[in-house]
Amino acid sequence: MREIEAIHHSEERYSSLTLVAFTEDQKSQIQEVLNTRQDLNRENIQISESKVDEMLETTIEYHDDYDKESGIVFDQIMKKLKVEVCD
Repeated sequence: MREIEAIHHSEERYSSLTLVAFTEDQKSQIQEVLNTRQDLNRENIQISESKVDEMLETTIEYHDDYDKESGIVFDQIMKKLKVEVCD
């Protein structure tokens, strides 16, 4: 079974983390972790989902991330999901 994959992208004041789930259990794990994060409920943060074949991609985007707080949050999310590598 494939593990959850993480893909990071950043530009000036913008950062995103895409989590790719391959099973229903992984989808549930991602949702559970994101639902516990109160700090993701702000105007400058968008969360979106898309389905590609049998994979579900969940993307967290920080806009106007002046303080670069997204890196800390992304690291914490990846740690909770036991994702060790980010492309």
